Amino acid sequence: MQTILVASRKGGSGKTTLAVHLATIAESPTSPALLIDADPQGSASFWYERRASQTPLLSAVAVGGVAQVLADAKASGIATAIIDSPPHDAPGIAQLMRLADLAIIPTRPGPLDLAAVGATIEIARATKTPFIVLLNATPPARADGEPSIVTEARQVLDSIGAPVLTRYVSQRAVLSHSLITGEAVNEFAPDSPAAQEIAAAWAMIRKVLKQTGNR
Repeated sequence: MQTILVASRKGGSGKTTLAVHLATIAESPTSPALLIDADPQGSASFWYERRASQTPLLSAVAVGGVAQVLADAKASGIATAIIDSPPHDAPGIAQLMRLADLAIIPTRPGPLDLAAVGATIEIARATKTPFIVLLNATPPARADGEPSIVTEARQVLDSIGAPVLTRYVSQRAVLSHSLITGEAVNEFAPDSPAAQEIAAAWAMIRKVLKQTGNR
């Protein structure tokens, strides 16, 4: 079983939206997924209550109970567990980092967001957790390539030695619209640019997991 933690100490990074979409796209009949809602705000659970499908599975649990949930999930044949973490609980994030094979750290490309992302990166480094930063809620791609603010954000992250996913996820209304009905964008609008971006990001995350290997 592969365990992916979506973590950011800064609110507004799009952490839960990303966790929900990754868990949904990871799910398949031969590769079941589990979404763990360890954020006291319960946004992932709010989404799941509106969902018609019973997959991916969801477990809402406090940080202290995640290890047991993961053990049970592995025993029951879950292939991928995605953890949505609390944003302002540094000790809790560190505890979850130690359980993860890979931490995805989402950040918007703005200067205030980039200034704050270091706090989460420091936790990943302290716990020796493989991690990668995902640029999230960016302007959509242009005909001549990625927006300049995305390129500039990559440069800032590179300057602090933080690995960055080559794919990024744009700010698109359809991502929020899909959540209202308990769906993910690959279900709500499967041919949309947003669905293509999520699929591309997930494909890259899987490659990163293969490179890091399960701990």
